[in-house]
Amino acid sequence: MNINRISTYILVCFLTSQIRNILVPVKGDDVLGSESRGSSEAFTEKEGATATTPAENVKKTAIELDIKKDAGTNEFGYKKDGNVVTFTAKDNYAFNAVKQGNKEIWKTEKEFEYATKVVLNGKGKKDKIVTIHMPNDTKKSYKKDKNNPWSEYTGPLPSNGKSGGSSATPTDNTNEKTTAVDIDKPWDTNYISDHDGLILTYKPRGDYSFNIVKKGSTEIWKTGHKKEYSNKVKADFGKNIVTVYIGTDGKSTKVYTKGSDGNWKEEGQDSTQKSSTDGSGGRGTQQSTPATQ
Repeated sequence: MNINRISTYILVCFLTSQIRNILVPVKGDDVLGSESRGSSEAFTEKEGATATTPAENVKKTAIELDIKKDAGTNEFGYKKDGNVVTFTAKDNYAFNAVKQGNKEIWKTEKEFEYATKVVLNGKGKKDKIVTIHMPNDTKKSYKKDKNNPWSEYTGPLPSNGKSGGSSATPTDNTNEKTTAVDIDKPWDTNYISDHDGLILTYKPRGDYSFNIVKKGSTEIWKTGHKKEYSNKVKADFGKNIVTVYIGTDGKSTKVYTKGSDGNWKEEGQDSTQKSSTDGSGGRGTQQSTPATQ
């Protein structure tokens, strides 16, 4: 009897010890937790590594450009065509400042605004325009008239560096702000647009007016007369038709159609009656038509 009780006691003790070993708590970080954390950290590091591309590590060396220079250097190229000079940054260089002698024209501390090209119109003349070409097709122009200081300029740029050419457009003596509209760009710093299907309508921002309409580098319409400045341009991409609403009231229009040869032709240019804006578009004569708003 005693032997049976002792045997039972021993068996109970043995089973209790085994159960206790099974139920001993284990810290998650010591087993699965550590593996999980390690995998997570490894994934995070790998994920972070893919966020940076080699191109982002390439930095441009900032240089100042003096437009009085008449030759290229190891840092930039120089090309002169008539009165137009083009300075182009080489390799990993970029312009962060443009000056004329000791007079600063433009400067930026932001690397993403560094310019790769600077164009000077009016080399050797008192009247000059400098255009800064920055990334993303962004441009800034500055103008100097005789003894006046450099100031930001938003008007039309000369078509070439030669004065008195037949391609020059007569201009009014006005300080009104003008800008070009590129129908390939739905919006820009100086204008906005809204669309209805394939028809886009462009309107200038603030107190700007349109004096040039183009498609990319192709000029469609241009005027140098204040009374002809436009506040509305409509482009029908389905029919390849551009309508320019002339004047502040927009009561008359000029309509241009793109031909099969890729050239833009003003409607009615063969008309015998000349438009009051003859020559502003550079494409013949036309009777202005009432606008359909």
